[in-house]
Amino acid sequence: MDSLIVEVIFVFATAVGFQYLLPIAFKGLGQRKELAPERFRWAQASKPLTGGLGMFIPILLIYGVRWVTRPEIPVLLPFLTAALIVGLLDDWFSLSPIPKLAGQFLCGLLAWYSGLQIEWTHMPYLDLILTCVLLSALMNSINMLDNMDAVAGFAVLSSILPWLSVSNGILPHDFWWICSGILGFLLLNYHPSKVFMGDSGSHLLGAILFWFVTIQIKSDIGTSYSIWGATLLVISLLFFPLTDTLVVTISRIIRKQSPLIGGRDHLSHLLVKGGLSQAAVAWLIGLVNLLIGLVVRYWRPSPVLMVPAIILLFLGFSLWYFRIFRTNRV
Repeated sequence: MDSLIVEVIFVFATAVGFQYLLPIAFKGLGQRKELAPERFRWAQASKPLTGGLGMFIPILLIYGVRWVTRPEIPVLLPFLTAALIVGLLDDWFSLSPIPKLAGQFLCGLLAWYSGLQIEWTHMPYLDLILTCVLLSALMNSINMLDNMDAVAGFAVLSSILPWLSVSNGILPHDFWWICSGILGFLLLNYHPSKVFMGDSGSHLLGAILFWFVTIQIKSDIGTSYSIWGATLLVISLLFFPLTDTLVVTISRIIRKQSPLIGGRDHLSHLLVKGGLSQAAVAWLIGLVNLLIGLVVRYWRPSPVLMVPAIILLFLGFSLWYFRIFRTNRV
């Protein structure tokens, strides 16, 4: 326990330090994206896209310290590193969708061979494809959610927090380090932010969430749930990022706009247009995610209750979204 506290403090302090230092070393990171039309950007100010690196380097350092006692660490590092690199390449060169998707699927292959596998069909090749698709969906979901100061960071942090344990329980101690790294980033990403996470950060957090998802599915299957019941549990934990992505995508398709180009039509944007402050929106999303996680962990609702609850939440979210959208054109 004492060593864990020291490690968490180390990661947090190091993450804060790198969030200050990296913008100086990587001034040009994200310049191509700054050339995109301003109407697609929420924040008008140009800020460094180094948040992902600032989160990853402290975690890499703590992994190096624990390498001797954690022989499984080298297995996961290529997966997390590849996710960061794909995002960095997108930040630096503004990749088109096909190369970006190819990079995400490469991360899926590394996840599969790291033991992070989604085994829904028990047919290896089909499960491998499903693993790659789910990982890509999570990466793009966090990328779309990263549309306002602190929103994505709060959403990911609040999804993981209810499942932390000081013992070797539901989640390994790695997630304590990850959460402290995210907190170090949020210290500078909280509104008004000084740094953005960039695609490197959204891809890294997507990979971390995928790791979290596979642990939860396998843990729940080992207790009282079928694989589909465990999957429903995970969907409830990731409800906001997945639903926001789905509703925004459907909305843009209806309006004959490309879902692949950023816009100011996410729920976070509409809530600000409706009168909430940017800081309040981040807290609201984080608290809703945290509440869902606490209910799922300590109440453990059955799939019979979860299916209608998820459907009702999705319909309520969608109706709320379109009602705000009609009265606050963005």
